[in-house]
Amino acid sequence: MDQLLYTEKESTCRRRPVLEQLLGDGTKRKFDVLLVWKLDRLGRAVAELVANIQALDRAGVRGMVYGQGIDTDQRSPVGKLMIHVLAAVAEFERDLISGNAAKALSGRDGDGHVSAFRCAQG
Repeated sequence: MDQLLYTEKESTCRRRPVLEQLLGDGTKRKFDVLLVWKLDRLGRAVAELVANIQALDRAGVRGMVYGQGIDTDQRSPVGKLMIHVLAAVAEFERDLISGNAAKALSGRDGDGHVSAFRCAQG
């Protein structure tokens, strides 16, 4: 069994070249199974996580999260459910963010209170 090892030294920067390389190799089917220790290694936000898992899934790559017991195998009903639940959470997160942004832009929150914030002058 051949193994490819992707090690990210810095995950605090905005761009994650090691993750980008891994995703590129996955979509080219350079590997069949991706094993990570924690789910958050695949994305910082739920939407990014779901997009990355779905891209690998479309390429036929099975995702396994060893430290959290997650397996995205599409031949398994549980694997399918996992991807659908993650996608639903991502959609929920997007809706919350867009709702909060709309409230902030309108200057009012749900109780009619005015929201105030200072924008940086550029």
